[in-house]
Amino acid sequence: MSNKKELYLRVAGFDSEPEETFNNFDPKQHPKPEDRQRTQFMKDRVISWSLEDQNSKPFLALFGNNGVGKTHLLKASVNLLAEHHKRSTYLNSGRFTRAMFNYGQDKYKNNTPNSPNILEELSPIEMKRDCFDAETLIFDEVGFWDQSKPYVNQIFDEILIYRADNKKRTLLAGNIQPNHKIFTARFSDRMKDKTLMEVLNLWKVDSFRPNKIFEEYKPNQED
Repeated sequence: MSNKKELYLRVAGFDSEPEETFNNFDPKQHPKPEDRQRTQFMKDRVISWSLEDQNSKPFLALFGNNGVGKTHLLKASVNLLAEHHKRSTYLNSGRFTRAMFNYGQDKYKNNTPNSPNILEELSPIEMKRDCFDAETLIFDEVGFWDQSKPYVNQIFDEILIYRADNKKRTLLAGNIQPNHKIFTARFSDRMKDKTLMEVLNLWKVDSFRPNKIFEEYKPNQED
């Protein structure tokens, strides 16, 4: 591994090179033909997004069950970006919520902050840098955190809105539905913008067809 790649991986949040690459993600290992097709399509879309293909959009979101390969592909994207000397930030639910809880729990206890300037009051400088202003944000395990701390969801929403409105490149993945309650009406409206976001909903695809992945959904409903 080159020194430059190592530097970009450290910027992304990795002390060592992730084992996950696009080369060792093999959809042919799936026993069912429809699963092979589904995962190959997902892999192709993440590669295209990572390379900033002319048809890629600022946001790419992957939703599906455990074991589909979402985390592998997100880390493979970090690897590929580092190889091309491009900055990225990789977050998962653990890193995100630790920062939020450590900063917010003493100040707000169990209360939801009411300030309209919640970001200025609550978000650490590091989180502003890594989440809001990151050149590329790769966010895994979306929604996999304690829902009893409302301010975490509120900050998550502000991050997504800011990045969507500024068309900042963002890759999301989670074991949730696109209409999960953590996505507010404001962000759900942006999710419908076909020029901004590509949503791969892999939950209800029985026999794989690419046009079935992009499913209609109603915002602000729980799983």
